[in-house]
Amino acid sequence: MHPAYPKPEWRATAPKQLCSWDIPKLRGPVQWTCCYLYVIRDVSSRSLAGWRVAPRESAELAQQFLEEASVKHPVPAG
Repeated sequence: MHPAYPKPEWRATAPKQLCSWDIPKLRGPVQWTCCYLYVIRDVSSRSLAGWRVAPRESAELAQQFLEEASVKHPVPAG
């Protein structure tokens, strides 16, 4: 049996301290098609830090998306 680990708890007291990202699947314009919404939200202010719609989900697209968002919305040092 695996040991019980404490559940991590993240807190943001001001904007640009903590972001959350997700890639939900969306219905496409034609039956049996879909697209993916890459989205990053600031946890404290709940504002969008970035979004993109793509025809597929991939690690390369996610990495590129996160890099672009970090350039547009830099995180302050510390």
